[in-house]
Amino acid sequence: MTNKAMQEAISFMREDNAPKWEAEAYTFDDNDISAMLPISQQELIAIHYLKVKRAETWNAGFSQMNSFDGRHRSGKSLYATVFGYLWEDDFWKDYEERLPQDPQSFSELVLKMDDLNKRGFVVQIDEAGGQTSASDFYEKWAKSLSKMMMAFGYLLPVCNFCAPVKDFVNSTMRKMFLSYYKVSRYDRQCSYITPYDVSFNTISRKWWYKHPRLKIFDQNLTLHRIKMPPPPRFIIDRYEKVAGVRKKNLMSEYNREIQESSVKEAKKEVNLDELIDHVYNNFYLFKMRNSKPEKPIINDVKLEFAYKLNVRMAKYVKTEVENKLMEAHRKKEAEAEERLLKSKQMTPL
Repeated sequence: MTNKAMQEAISFMREDNAPKWEAEAYTFDDNDISAMLPISQQELIAIHYLKVKRAETWNAGFSQMNSFDGRHRSGKSLYATVFGYLWEDDFWKDYEERLPQDPQSFSELVLKMDDLNKRGFVVQIDEAGGQTSASDFYEKWAKSLSKMMMAFGYLLPVCNFCAPVKDFVNSTMRKMFLSYYKVSRYDRQCSYITPYDVSFNTISRKWWYKHPRLKIFDQNLTLHRIKMPPPPRFIIDRYEKVAGVRKKNLMSEYNREIQESSVKEAKKEVNLDELIDHVYNNFYLFKMRNSKPEKPIINDVKLEFAYKLNVRMAKYVKTEVENKLMEAHRKKEAEAEERLLKSKQMTPL
């Protein structure tokens, strides 16, 4: 690799607004960039791709919405943090603030950036290692995210969404995604990031995904996937510290929601005896067309909608009422037969 090629690959690291690497991160010697560097070709390609991707979005005047997904513990949140670290200096300074955990803190962050006229700020929307369902997490966020991003899009924010499955994010937000990163990990040595450029076709109502193309060292490359080593230790430690604190808060909130839900269900509990009597007395409202006095048939679907019952409870009520109706019909027939027999006995010869 020539000095010129190496210079091109890492030039953006020397810009005035370039992130300042710390601790175990790497630095480069301006006087001898051709020397052996503790960085792989895959990492150089990844660095160049991040530079090109950010420059394209910024120059076009777009907000940059990115999706990171992958299995739990695959490293999606860590690499989203690394991307934010490289894209903006202040992201790492205010890291805890840039990981809002509820719509209110997100709104406060955006309003603060608006007051500071801070453009191109990075924010990471993530459960931060919590054990609550990511789908529930993003369902609560959907309205706030949509409104705030539409109102303050002129700030050109970078939003990194992290979820086990990208579809957990509200569809309104997914239509604004520009990039999608599938993160996979097979061992502790490295992770693989599969990048896609994303576009939503408003006519066919479909999302289109294609691997990004970039030019580096006078070669046109198509990035199918990038092999990434674990992030620097200082990034891992700070993320785990944030995730550990918030995990406890999320679990306590989750337990509170379960308790509230159980209380609501208890209030909605139905008195089955009263319900069976009510259906029995209003049998004509629920009977099927082929119902007969000796074999009554009740429409259990009507019971579900009329009394907001689940399927099992509706079938139980249906069976009990049908048995009660058949028993009443047999009793009525037995009484009629008994009256007929008595009348025959009283009739004179």
